[in-house]
Amino acid sequence: MFIRLNTVKIISAQQLPRPKDANGREITDKLAVDPFVEVTVHVPDWYFATPQTSTTTKQPPPGSAALPVASTPVCARTISVRNNGFNPVWEEDLNLQFDCAGGMLDLVFVKFAVKQEDKVDGEPLAVYCTSLGSLEHGTCLHFIISKSFYSYGGLGFRHLPLHDSQLSQYLFSTLFVRIGLNT
Repeated sequence: MFIRLNTVKIISAQQLPRPKDANGREITDKLAVDPFVEVTVHVPDWYFATPQTSTTTKQPPPGSAALPVASTPVCARTISVRNNGFNPVWEEDLNLQFDCAGGMLDLVFVKFAVKQEDKVDGEPLAVYCTSLGSLEHGTCLHFIISKSFYSYGGLGFRHLPLHDSQLSQYLFSTLFVRIGLNT
């Protein structure tokens, strides 16, 4: 059974932290933040390719030496919201296509990074990283609706607590998303 993460809807964020300088102090000369969200899915190597044919199959042919195919992270981002770091609203669907073999959601990791528009390659303002398995079971997240309501055909709505680069949680910073899986 293969599972596909069809959509991640980035709805909004609440009380994003201000950008920091190289010493870790908040930059106060710039009044507003132009945030966007980048979602990256890290998937292990599910498929095997045979060296003779270089075709991708779910199982290696009997008696052949199979080599794992290197997986690359799947990434997508939202547009930037101008001058709003307090309560930016995106309401944007991101389509991230990948396969998950046998329902092993604990081996697929998702990283949500809130970044500043003028520092695209720099350190993110805030991050949240977890496995899809913990999103499904709700071990680290706050539920908006009951699991029985959305368990068929997807994961549902979540408030994700945001962290700094040292993984210390910001007190009131959250990212509001809806995550949908299809089998």
